[in-house]
Amino acid sequence: MNLSEAKSYDKESLFPETGILYFFYDIIEQPWGMDKEDEESFQVYYFDGDARELARTPYPEITEDYFPIPTYKIIFTEIVTFPEELNGLDLTEDELYNYYEFRESSQPRHYMFGEPFNIQNNVFEEIIYYENEAEADGKIKLRNKELVLLFQMDSDDLNVMWGDSGTIYFCIDKKDLENKTFSKTKFTLQCY
Repeated sequence: MNLSEAKSYDKESLFPETGILYFFYDIIEQPWGMDKEDEESFQVYYFDGDARELARTPYPEITEDYFPIPTYKIIFTEIVTFPEELNGLDLTEDELYNYYEFRESSQPRHYMFGEPFNIQNNVFEEIIYYENEAEADGKIKLRNKELVLLFQMDSDDLNVMWGDSGTIYFCIDKKDLENKTFSKTKFTLQCY
């Protein structure tokens, strides 16, 4: 992801203005990202050097079962994302139904920043929970963390499927993003 192409969409100026972000995930095993051993199954790399230093590396071995995901050009566009939880709003059952129907209608859901499109649980709370920062009574306490949705990639018609029509989410603490510490990125997979 070329960040110089994305900077005009970064309304809070959180991303570095230059450089490239690379997202990696074990598409064979497709781990959930919640266990300590899953930390080796995903990675986000940030490169801010001379692009001439980069060289495409061939996929190690292509078989019927193991093959690279095709590359596609990213086209940035501005969208509005909507929260799943509507705290403090006194909506009727019909209004809630219409809201969730409207929210569901936006597909596929590949985007940076904004509200994660939760499939199972609140993505941010899930990540914090599995970092063992849950309160004894089960309530989630963010403990000075302000997670940002770095990138989410939905299953789509480009021959990419995460679990059972799921989505993969890369999230990062806002302070780590500001410090360009992408090695601290967190990950989770949710599916239907």
